[in-house]
Amino acid sequence: MKSAYNFKVTKLRIFLLFIMHFQKILPHSKQFIIINNIYESSFPIDERRDYENFINILNSKSNIFSLEAAFTENGEIVGFISHWDFEDFIYIEHFAVDEELRGHGYGRTIIESFQSRTHLPIILEVELPDCEMSIRRINFYERLGFTLHSNVKYIQPSYGEGRKEIELKLMTYGKIDIAENCRQIAMIKKEVYNKQQ
Repeated sequence: MKSAYNFKVTKLRIFLLFIMHFQKILPHSKQFIIINNIYESSFPIDERRDYENFINILNSKSNIFSLEAAFTENGEIVGFISHWDFEDFIYIEHFAVDEELRGHGYGRTIIESFQSRTHLPIILEVELPDCEMSIRRINFYERLGFTLHSNVKYIQPSYGEGRKEIELKLMTYGKIDIAENCRQIAMIKKEVYNKQQ
């Protein structure tokens, strides 16, 4: 019975991968407004940029920062992923699926597609594993091959005035060494958060 269930789940993932497509999104587009709504409803204020800052980053850092939307075959936006493409690694700043569409395999499909489109290691932040939802998110990424670096102390710098620093954890995918104050963390803090270590 279990193998039949696994087969159905695998077929569903393959189906989703083929019917979904991804597109870079530009600021002030209709798609950007939809994504910004998903963004604001998915992340607390201290874990995201304000609207103007989001647009400024898209305009000023377009050589290394990308915002991609995931679409169904009928053009519905399922979710998005924003990432920074550095020379030897990628940093996923935000990833979310529309709240009404969660639990249908779209999140896994978006991440698996992203993993298949890069040969570089990936770094992302997760909340501390101190509640059921945070633990579920960490488990989600671990099932996709990410490693939690629970021994590395990491503070997400503030996104700006009125927004707090937050202690988070880092997860990685691929061959990459992460340690406190390592080069990759310094680069993330400098480029993404405009902070010096």
